[in-house]
Amino acid sequence: MNNSNRFSPNRSRIVTLLALLSLGLAALYGFTHQDLGYQEYIPQVVPENSEYTELIATSQGVLYAILDDEGQLQSYVTISQGQGYGGPLLVALDWSLDGIILQISVPVHHEDLPWWRVLEARHFFDQYIGRGYEEPIQIHEDIDAVSGSTVSSNGVAMAVKAGRLLVVKELGSDYKDPLPGIKFGLPELMVCLGIAFVFWVRTFRPFKNPKYARYLALTYSFFIVGIWLSVPLSLNNISSFLVGYAPSVEQFIIFYIMVWGILGLAILFGKNYYCYWLCPFAAVQEGLHFIGEGVSPSAKTQKRFKWVRYALLWLALMLVFVFRAPNVSGFEPWNLFFSLKGDFPEWILLIATLAGALLFYNFWCNYLCPVGASLDIIIKARKWVGNKWNSLLKKKARR
Repeated sequence: MNNSNRFSPNRSRIVTLLALLSLGLAALYGFTHQDLGYQEYIPQVVPENSEYTELIATSQGVLYAILDDEGQLQSYVTISQGQGYGGPLLVALDWSLDGIILQISVPVHHEDLPWWRVLEARHFFDQYIGRGYEEPIQIHEDIDAVSGSTVSSNGVAMAVKAGRLLVVKELGSDYKDPLPGIKFGLPELMVCLGIAFVFWVRTFRPFKNPKYARYLALTYSFFIVGIWLSVPLSLNNISSFLVGYAPSVEQFIIFYIMVWGILGLAILFGKNYYCYWLCPFAAVQEGLHFIGEGVSPSAKTQKRFKWVRYALLWLALMLVFVFRAPNVSGFEPWNLFFSLKGDFPEWILLIATLAGALLFYNFWCNYLCPVGASLDIIIKARKWVGNKWNSLLKKKARR
């Protein structure tokens, strides 16, 4: 027994190094094999056998001239890129010769299908048909976003704007796309207040028994972060930044507040200010455990099975890096719980997770949550760096 314990730190280091190496190789593969493709999507908006020639190509998209049977210019097609909730999406647009949108299609996207179907059912894309290149297309002002799919709606608008810039350049117009301002309103303020309260309680310890403050924070997160805003911290949010597909800061600063507010505090102060405090799904887990009066596994048992969280985190990030699609990491059940929109496998996972919470204390949080595993790794890495730094300072002091 003693011998096995003696070598366990070495095994842990080897596993950690192998995990980091494999993630690095997956990221390299995904970056070097990224191929969104363009001309293959031209038939999405014009007849399949149309003749075309490439006119302009940029990092954000390509503009093609569509020719008729006699080789005369018939229309323009742009294939341009935007950032959705699950990663990049491509929008194909057919433009008239004077810069009016005739057709729109989204041949590539990585959004959650239940939410994407809502966009289609609400005829969101039809709002772009007939708009000229000089007409504003600001979400919430000129284009109605679909509630719950705002990030996807904005991603489509970003791609349309990128295509419009190509048309503007081809037509020789001096039109300039107005720069959107950062929108900080009541939702952003409420998230900041929640984070600030938890930071105050956990950092300065103003209460001898913080249990009731934690219950208050969980209740706040359930109704504000979960029910009202539906913006709990997700691995999807974190992985979007890792592969460079973060949403627009001007339109979605609330995601930046949630992601970098929580991660930043963990890095600076070495504490988890989210799990068991500000996670609305943790509130659900604890509430179900209270109702079901299930068992609370010992700390030793929890530690023994926490490796599952790390394994799920590693697997999810491997898929994200290989396919450069953050949506593949979005298996957390909170999205379905607060939206009631999901596919059959997601419902099965949610039901299993809720049943587990009735039997075991914080079943999802303790054994399956990849966000919790991410925060644990950040805090451990910070502690390791801090110890190394202190050790270095002590060595310098002895000299």
